[in-house]
Amino acid sequence: MPQVQKDEKILLARAKIGSEEILEIFADNGIDFENIALYDTIYATGQNDNVMEMIANNQIDYVTFTSSSTVEGFIKAFPHIEIKNINGLCIGEQTAETAKKYEIKTIVSEKATINSMIDKLKEVLIN
Repeated sequence: MPQVQKDEKILLARAKIGSEEILEIFADNGIDFENIALYDTIYATGQNDNVMEMIANNQIDYVTFTSSSTVEGFIKAFPHIEIKNINGLCIGEQTAETAKKYEIKTIVSEKATINSMIDKLKEVLIN
């Protein structure tokens, strides 16, 4: 696997609210990088009454979360639901940690891919 050489510089193009973890790793390892926010996440604030009703009636088995920001967006979009009743399928451990912060019960896909999330969902729902 190729590694960053001492004279190379990395352009890190990412979300404005991206995790600081990678910045710390680069800095701690003396990697020269430019951090540029390419997009900002804007959360929807309007509630979807159909989804609210389905959640209230226990008609949704799992909510899928592909990033910590999707967890945050879900919490902001549905501030009046009983979060402890939500089962979350998370794409990775960092996303699961954010969900757990809100007391969402979580399972995590084996790999950080949509296909792996689908496989995990099938595994959980079939068993």
